[in-house]
Amino acid sequence: MSKTSPSEDRGPSLASRDNKQNQYETSNAAIENTAENQGSHVMDETSPSSSSSFEILDMESVAAPYQEVQPHWFFCRTAVDDTSWLPFSREDSEKLENVCKTVGESGEEVVVAVDGERYDVRVKERKRYAVYWEQAPTEVRRCTWFYKGDKDTKFMPYPEGFSNSLEEAYMIAVTLGEWKRKLDFPTGETFILHNPKLIMQYQPLGLQDEWMSSPSEQTRPRTVKRGVDNISVEIP
Repeated sequence: MSKTSPSEDRGPSLASRDNKQNQYETSNAAIENTAENQGSHVMDETSPSSSSSFEILDMESVAAPYQEVQPHWFFCRTAVDDTSWLPFSREDSEKLENVCKTVGESGEEVVVAVDGERYDVRVKERKRYAVYWEQAPTEVRRCTWFYKGDKDTKFMPYPEGFSNSLEEAYMIAVTLGEWKRKLDFPTGETFILHNPKLIMQYQPLGLQDEWMSSPSEQTRPRTVKRGVDNISVEIP
């Protein structure tokens, strides 16, 4: 029977221990790498430079800077017991707006052909005249602010002077970041600018006394919109 020398017995045993030691070190290194990766991932998620949901909410809450309202021109159509305002086409509205800016406050009257040259608009007079048939002239308005009452089906434009006052109040509210502003007109109307998207008009009652001076005690408010893009209207 052959005998194995002691050195030969220890050979496989030492190699086995070396393999186990290598496996143990490799396993520890893998665990450490995994922990480091997980730690760096957590640090990335909580890092101040990351785009957290709080930062996104803060960015969305920042008010947009004031931008001048874009006007659109309308003409009035009167029927029996009904008055409606209809928009000019975008092309005609742009022509009227360009002429209005060019003429400014000068006394010169300018006539602009609209609706395929079937009508003429006298810009300074704010009147629309038929060219080829007899028809009473109709009012024309440069519109920026609109309202709709509780029983109305369409938005109606405010007079231009009225709209200018609303735009000035809106500009101040946006610039200063101060909302819930109250605006009183000499004619008795009260406007409250709650925020850029919620503006209401409160009308006085015909027989209003000193006990009914707050907006909540008046008639149902009108919905107020700024700019033609914020109302439902078909523009040709």
